[in-house]
Amino acid sequence: MGSRIRRSMVGVDGVSIIDLETSRILTLDPKKHKAMYMDMKGLPKEMPNPLEALRTLIIQLQESPHFAVEELGEREIEGRRAIGFKAEFTGTERPLGEVKLIIWADPETALPIRIEQQVGQIHFIGKDFQFDVDLDETLFSMEVPPGYTEEKPQQIDLFGSTEEDFIEGLRTWTKYIGDGEFPEDVSIEYAVKQTPMLQERFEELDLSDEEELEVGMKLQRYLLFIRFFKGEGKWHYAGKGVKLGDADKAIFWYRPKDSETYRVIYGDLSVKDIGAENLPN
Repeated sequence: MGSRIRRSMVGVDGVSIIDLETSRILTLDPKKHKAMYMDMKGLPKEMPNPLEALRTLIIQLQESPHFAVEELGEREIEGRRAIGFKAEFTGTERPLGEVKLIIWADPETALPIRIEQQVGQIHFIGKDFQFDVDLDETLFSMEVPPGYTEEKPQQIDLFGSTEEDFIEGLRTWTKYIGDGEFPEDVSIEYAVKQTPMLQERFEELDLSDEEELEVGMKLQRYLLFIRFFKGEGKWHYAGKGVKLGDADKAIFWYRPKDSETYRVIYGDLSVKDIGAENLPN
């Protein structure tokens, strides 16, 4: 609704209301009747909502001479007849980075049924869309509801996460979640799927509110390093099944921007600069 987005997740208590205009998030926990504001440092002042961002991306792709569109024909998608189109870069030019877009739409109304968007190593899938739905304005209120306790506000720098933050997030995962092992994956998609498990895990650990907030913020910054990855090319992860302390096992490597060498993180969370010829297989 306007500049605001209401977001909830299956299997997770709570809801977030995001105000793109003020760069703030209000998180509500109905189970504990607690509320917290979070300021999003680094968010562009005129951040578009997701559909506007998608429209802008499509226009940019249409204007690029290095982009090709392929018609995918008709097929049944989500139980409905749909016509599909795929757009991606051709050749070696990548003016917008690694981008691929697949849209399946209703052939009569042209409204999207399923959208798949690949940006770098992040893969989005949108489906079950509803259009022209009447929405209650109170669902998007940025005011703390009556009966809720407002916690200390927090700030998170969306584009300021560092390698140190990523390493601390790995350490936090092994301590609180992985029983000494690194996660199976560090992608955003994996983290989203694990959210219900994380909530259950936090409840089992019986952390204080302060400890839970500290752990949550460390994991947030760890994910932001991946979400807004600033290295050259792709990052690589090989930490599945590796225990914290295994100094001989490389678990993550990437090439920082404008660097001739790669940064390699090992199972003891030490880091080395390695030439491309010496990278793990």
